[in-house]
Amino acid sequence: MMGRIRAFINCKVYRSFMPVRTAEAFIVSGDRISYVGGAEDVLRLAEALGAEVVDLDGKVVLPGFIDAHAHLDTLALCASAINLSSARSVPEILRALAEEAHKPGGWLLAYGWDEEGLDDGRPPLRTEVDGAVGGRPAVLMRRCFHMAVLSTAAIERAGLGEDTPGLDGERGVATGEALRRVREALEETLALSRESLMRTMEAVASMGVTTMCVMSCSRRLLRALMAIRETAPIRLRIYLRADGVEEAREAARIAREAPRSPYVRVVGVKVVADGSLGARTAWLTKPYSDDPGNSGAPSVGRDELREIVKEAVAAGLQPAVHGIGDRAVDMILDVYDEAGAVGRPRIEHASVVREDQLRRMARLGVAVCIQPMFVISDWWVLKRLGRERASMVYPFKSMLSAGVAVGIGSDAPIEDINPWRHVYAAVTRGRHEGIELYSHTPGEALGVLEALHCYTYGSAFVTREEELLGTIDAGKYADFVVVDRDPLGVDSRDLPSIRVVATYVGGRRVR
Repeated sequence: MMGRIRAFINCKVYRSFMPVRTAEAFIVSGDRISYVGGAEDVLRLAEALGAEVVDLDGKVVLPGFIDAHAHLDTLALCASAINLSSARSVPEILRALAEEAHKPGGWLLAYGWDEEGLDDGRPPLRTEVDGAVGGRPAVLMRRCFHMAVLSTAAIERAGLGEDTPGLDGERGVATGEALRRVREALEETLALSRESLMRTMEAVASMGVTTMCVMSCSRRLLRALMAIRETAPIRLRIYLRADGVEEAREAARIAREAPRSPYVRVVGVKVVADGSLGARTAWLTKPYSDDPGNSGAPSVGRDELREIVKEAVAAGLQPAVHGIGDRAVDMILDVYDEAGAVGRPRIEHASVVREDQLRRMARLGVAVCIQPMFVISDWWVLKRLGRERASMVYPFKSMLSAGVAVGIGSDAPIEDINPWRHVYAAVTRGRHEGIELYSHTPGEALGVLEALHCYTYGSAFVTREEELLGTIDAGKYADFVVVDRDPLGVDSRDLPSIRVVATYVGGRRVR
C-alpha cells in the first residue's frame, strides 16, 4: 500500500551536492520519495495518481541534514542547566552559580566555560564554587565536556576519594575516570523525562536535522527512547551508539530482539580513546607546546579497544572511536587494521592527524566524523600545538583529497546543533573571526558544495545508511528540508542566517 501521495512543486530541489543534481519537483508516496523530475512530469503524474499538490512558493529543497555525532541526553539535560559559554571571568561564573543556587533543587549542572576565554586565564577553584553554591553539589563542565570543576558536595556525592584517578581534589578538577563517575552520578539523579526528550528532538528537527546519530547512549536513554517509540511519534530518526562493552552487549540484545524501527535504531558502539585538546588530555605523539611535560594519555588500553571492536563487529554493530590526538589515531588505526577494518569503522573527530594517517585511513576504508565548529571554538589551538603542527589540525580538505569518507556531526551540546553554523565554519575556517589557524591552513577550507555533501550523503555513508538517506532520490526516505535561500547563492558570512522553513521526516512535516 502506497499510503498518502503528495507532489511538491514550485521549488528548486538539490537532489545531491557531489555531483550537483537538481530538479523542479518530486513526489512522496508514504514515507519514501517515489519520483523526482521536471515540474510538468510531476504535475502529470500527480493528476494521474490523485496526489495532493504542495506548492513550495519558489523555495529551495535540500536533503535533510544528518548529524552524525551528537549527545541527545546531554542536550536535553543542558536545556535546564546553566550556560556559561558567554562568561568572561571567574567572578561572572560564580555570580551565575550563586543566582541559581538560591533556587530549590539538588545538583547544579553548568557547562560551556573555557579558561582560554576568561580574563583570569584559569578555571574557578573548588573553594570558590563552594562559596557560590552554599553546600549544593555542583558540576561545571568545561566546553569540551572532558573536564569539570566540582564542588566539595559533588565530590562527596559521586563517591570520589583522594586516590580516584583523574581527580585533583585541591582544585576540584575532574578528568578521565573521576569525570566518568561524576557523569554516572548525574545520570542517576537528574531527570531525563519523556517531555524533555520530546522537546529536544523537536528543537533539533526545527534546525533542519532529520537524523541524529546519538553517541555514548546509556541504557537509561535507550529504554526512554524505546518507551517513547511505543507511545508517540518520533519526530526525527535516532540512530544510537552504545558506550562500552556492557552497553554494547545490551545494544546488541536490543538490536536482535526489539522490533526494527525506521526511527529508533541501535547501529553501533562508541568508545573514547583519549580526551580533548582543551583539557590537554588528547593523546599526542609529541608533547603539548604549552605543557612540554605532557603528551596526554589514552582513555582505553589497546587490548580492551581491540576486544570492544571485535565484539561490535561480531554483533553487526559499527565501531566508532573518539580519537583527537594523532597518537590515539595511530592506536585506533592499528586496532582497525588488525580487525580487518570490517564494517566501515569510524574515527570521531580526528582533530590532529598526519598525512600518512590520512593515506592509511583511505586504504583501510576507515570513515571520519568531523566537527567544523571546533576550528572557531578552538581559536587557541596553535598555542597548544605550535605552528609547526598547524597542517595536522582539522585538515578537512586533505581528508577529502586523500579519499577518506567524511561525515559531519555537531557534537551538541558541546557545539550548536544548528547545521548552518557548521557549514559556515567548514567553508570560512575562522577567516572572518581572525582565527590564527586559518592564516596557516587556508587550503583546508571546504567549498559550500563539499560541506553540504559531507552533512548529507557523507554523514549517511559514514553511518552505513547511504542506501536510504542522504540524497533526494526515488526509493529513499522522504527526509528533506525547505529553506528560504539558496546556499550556493549567498555570501559565506550569511550562511548561518539561512532559515529552515519546513522539515520533513518520512514524508511527514515535523516542523
